Amino acid sequence: MKKGKEICLDKTDKNYTKKDAILRSIISGTSISTACEGADISRETFYTWQRTDERFKTALESSKDARINYIEDASFKTALDGNATMQIFLLCNLKPEKYKSINSTIHSFSKDMDESLERIAKILKN
Repeated sequence: MKKGKEICLDKTDKNYTKKDAILRSIISGTSISTACEGADISRETFYTWQRTDERFKTALESSKDARINYIEDASFKTALDGNATMQIFLLCNLKPEKYKSINSTIHSFSKDMDESLERIAKILKN
């Protein structure tokens, strides 16, 4: 879990340990089903807690935000490590007003390339 993102559950709750384990598991990337299995509870119990325990519900929403932040961080690292596809993806989505032409150029190039490859394939068949 990222520093500064504390899960604010009620520590006096008899299910505190299981709820904490579920939230930490979800933050780390597991599905709800896998998190429930790891905490030895049913999905039904999970959804009951989500409906009836406001702190758990809020912590769950925060855990989803933490997961998104983790993916964003990984995407930036991949781009900074030289992955051109991720660089283009991030530029086109973070500042589309400046980089939308890159996206359309790539699609145009891809279409032109496909047509060129089809022409070459026809020539080679004859």
